[in-house]
This record gives sequence, C-alpha cells and structure tokens, in this order.
Amino acid sequence: MTNTENIVLKQLSREYAEENAERLAVIASEIPGTSWTSEMVMAEEVPGESKQVPLLGKWRHSLVMEESEVPIALAIGYEVRNKDEISQALHLGALACDRAYKGRKLGEHLLARFLKNAIERGYVALSDTTMTFSLQTGADPENVSVRHLYEKYGFVADHEIVKPDGVKNVVMIARQDDVERAVTSNKDLV
Repeated sequence: MTNTENIVLKQLSREYAEENAERLAVIASEIPGTSWTSEMVMAEEVPGESKQVPLLGKWRHSLVMEESEVPIALAIGYEVRNKDEISQALHLGALACDRAYKGRKLGEHLLARFLKNAIERGYVALSDTTMTFSLQTGADPENVSVRHLYEKYGFVADHEIVKPDGVKNVVMIARQDDVERAVTSNKDLV
C-alpha cells in the first residue's frame, strides 16, 4: 500500500460515529446498490420482517480508517446469536472505502484486521471450522473486485439470496484454517 503515512486504523466507537455520521454514511454509500444515511450508521438494530434485529457488539467489532483525522474507510461488524442468545458468528455488515482512496488496498486492510479480530475472539459459524460472511452485490450482480478480495481470504460463494427489494446477497463461506492461513500470509496488512 502506498501513501499511508497519515492513515490510521482504529475501532469505530459510538462517540466517533456520532461525530462523523454524515461522512461515514457517504463512505458506506459507496457499496453498490446502497444509499446510507447517518441514522443507518448509528443504528443498533435493523428492521426485520417480524421484529427488530439487534446489531450486537457493533461498536466493539467495527473499524474505521482515517487520514488526517478524516474518515476514509469503514467496516461495520456485529455479532450473530442463536435463539439461546449465544454468540456464534461475527457478521461483516459493511466494508466500504471513499472512492478517492480506491485502489490503495484500504478495504483489504480492514478485511484482514476484521478477520484477525474474529479469529482471535473465537467467532465461527456452521461448524467449529467454518466462518461465514455475506457479500452484498447490490447494483453490480458480480461485484467482481469485492468477491476477489473475499476469495483471496479463502471465501467461496455458497448461495445467493434475493431480498424483497431486489438487492442480491451472495453468501460466501470459508473454513477457519483457510482464513487463518490467508491472514497470516498477509500479516503486513494487520
């Protein structure tokens, strides 16, 4: 990665998000097929079809990159729990970078750190050796660059979900040992 002298990666706190909600919404809106608002950035639950879905641990698991104290990229993560309220997975709800910074591997830095944190905190799903994340493809059904990034870290497309509004999600899964190998081989990013 080039020209990173002034770029800092840190945990996204509620206070930081409140202060920078509008800017973070602009960055998150770079995800194809989405249009974020500051309220969406601050939300701690999302409306479900029959109930609100809490974004558990959002402030503990989310990351932000900034340059000269201005947010330029973010990863919003939260816990997925089973019906017994036991954490079973960590979900990456958004991975986005300001378009002026595209091509500088900031998204890869965020993904590598997010995955490293997930491994260190013991988040797995489906089995003891599988981690799951969903990739929102939005307006670009292939979203090739993001899919290649996930694939670099051991993820493969498992199935596609089409939401009622027509937005597509490709659910990608990876075995934990494949992710650990990829994170280790890219240790300069974490």
